Amino acid sequence: TRCNSHEEMWQYDMSSDLWTPLLSQTQANQSGYPRGVCLPSAMYDPRRKVVWVTGGAERAAVTDYYSGLVSGGIWAFDPVARSWSREGPTAQQGESSNVNVAEIEYGLYDPVRDQLVIPSRNGGSGEQIVRYNLAGVTVRDGVQNDNWSTENAAINEPVMAQTPLVYDSTRDVAWFYNVCEGGTPCLNPSKLWTYNLQTKVWTLINTNSIVPNKSTFGMAYVPTIDSIVIFGGLNKAESAPGTTYINELWIYDIQRNQWSKPVLGGAIPTPRKGENMVYDSHNNALMIFGGTGGFQSVGVPDSSGYEGTEVFLLRLSNN
Repeated sequence: TRCNSHEEMWQYDMSSDLWTPLLSQTQANQSGYPRGVCLPSAMYDPRRKVVWVTGGAERAAVTDYYSGLVSGGIWAFDPVARSWSREGPTAQQGESSNVNVAEIEYGLYDPVRDQLVIPSRNGGSGEQIVRYNLAGVTVRDGVQNDNWSTENAAINEPVMAQTPLVYDSTRDVAWFYNVCEGGTPCLNPSKLWTYNLQTKVWTLINTNSIVPNKSTFGMAYVPTIDSIVIFGGLNKAESAPGTTYINELWIYDIQRNQWSKPVLGGAIPTPRKGENMVYDSHNNALMIFGGTGGFQSVGVPDSSGYEGTEVFLLRLSNN
């Protein structure tokens, strides 16, 4: 099934173009470690140097898991120690993380307030911003406090579904590109928002361009050009009639309040949805990994010979 996930953790080295397994399936089948999930919210915490993971959909059959693996919760993965640590309340105490954070939700680490911030639909029952306060939480001290909090969105605020929330280190705000304002099948133009992480206020940014990327695309903030970059996805809401995959890259120049579509060269990724995009400040490059498009079967390449497992790098310039 689509959630036939594994418990493995991998690391990609951009300079050597090599993947390295940090935790193999055998090593991950350890009592007290988390179950593998499909499309969780994962956020890197540079202060503690761990990856925080929560939410996601478990496999349909519980019997497919190693018997000692644990369901739900919020977890920290230490890539140096190559081990998992669970935070928050135990399952017996009841944990709001399972209620508030579901599948296909993208969060961010807020370095100023030391918190995780995730836009959530709360299982489709309402729009929420979900926060996990990391202040006072040490990865290995067995803290059992429930540090989750939620705030419900007002009617004039964005629809929060399957869209990255990215941190703008220049302004200390988060950016959110609303994929389907006005409901399925995205009859109205999508909208760009900022979210003030301190005051918890949304601001709609009025732009004149209509960007086609509507659903499950990659998104990043690039400080060297002070811009928001999005790539790929679908031109309509997922499963809407006439939906097609796209591979357009759009750049929003924040100071000019303007979208543009640059001409790309090299090995351009084929149209796809669901890919991950991250900005690498050391190399001043965008990295895109994964996604599905013309390749719907594992191991069957598309017309360009891509199978969906490739890593694509886009070098950036501020000229």
